[in-house]
Amino acid sequence: MKKMMIRMFMCTSALVAGMVSAKDWYVDVNAPGGGDGSAGAPFTSITAAVAAGDLAGPPQWDPDNIYVAAGTYTSNKNGGNEDFGSEGIELRQFGYTLRGGYAGDGDWSEGNRVMRSTVIDLTLAEARAFYLFKNYESRNLNPVIEGFSFINADHDLNGGAIGIGWINGHDWENCGMIVRDCLFSNNVTRGNGGGIFFYAT
Repeated sequence: MKKMMIRMFMCTSALVAGMVSAKDWYVDVNAPGGGDGSAGAPFTSITAAVAAGDLAGPPQWDPDNIYVAAGTYTSNKNGGNEDFGSEGIELRQFGYTLRGGYAGDGDWSEGNRVMRSTVIDLTLAEARAFYLFKNYESRNLNPVIEGFSFINADHDLNGGAIGIGWINGHDWENCGMIVRDCLFSNNVTRGNGGGIFFYAT
């Protein structure tokens, strides 16, 4: 019995040691540059917050939270700070929660939050805002996107603003996304799904 208890304790300790706690990241397009993503020194782009979360490693089941202040977030192809690449920003973590509409300038309270006042303007981006594809390197447990406006997408990809699906035949996990209190306006794609595209077998 003692041996079994010791083995169980060692196994549990190893699991706990391997866990990474979920983190909070803050973004304000109007903040001074050079921030570390904290509430007092936010990043100026969502791209930077997602990259920081990826670098920190996946939390165990508890999602990283990204709080985004009101303002207009545009592509670096259009004079902005966001790097949407050729596909959009990939949400690689285990269950990112992205929440928009905060007042910013140090105010991250829920009481002063205005839904859909965080605008992702995809003019000239030639890509979506976000995408989620399932494979062994990119396993995401139902991220939440809340309080954003997505406007002016124009490209050839599936999903004007958001694309959700699977690649490389790895469809063994559930693939989903929760989108709440968001506005989709003037998004065009020559692919499928002007606002959101969800591919599943």
